[in-house]
Amino acid sequence: RATTTRWWEEDELFAIARVYPGKGMISVVNRGWSARDLDNGLAFAGLPTGTWTDVLTGETFVSDGDRLRFSVGALRSRVLVSP
Repeated sequence: RATTTRWWEEDELFAIARVYPGKGMISVVNRGWSARDLDNGLAFAGLPTGTWTDVLTGETFVSDGDRLRFSVGALRSRVLVSP
């Protein structure tokens, strides 16, 4: 069974985490005029550690322990998935 958690929330930036058995997805929308750097934990949302791939750009990000760090451009979005 999948679960959904608010992973990040501000006025112009919002991210949700969707967790499936053994897999995770983070969907991020930046409606602001400035690029943003995000740094947040994974475990509180039930997300796995390891490599995350942005399905929109092909970029990969590797968690540092429980932390996942990445940037999202102004007026951009990311859809990160774990294998």
